[in-house]
Amino acid sequence: AKLCDKLATTLGELAEELIGPSHPAAIERVNEALTQGTAEEGPLVCSLLKKELEGSRFDGHFVARDGKGKYRL
Repeated sequence: AKLCDKLATTLGELAEELIGPSHPAAIERVNEALTQGTAEEGPLVCSLLKKELEGSRFDGHFVARDGKGKYRL
């Protein structure tokens, strides 16, 4: 369990670097993925939405891609 917790912490830190809302490059990357329909669209958008929902009543809800440009909780 300790190893899993450490891995989850490390992955969370890496995700913050890649898609953190405080990073303008992350927003640009998501915008590019949405407009061009690249393969990373789903993971990027879902990760960003999940991060934005932290601390809200929707924190912990699953975000899934439901087609190009369509996402659901």
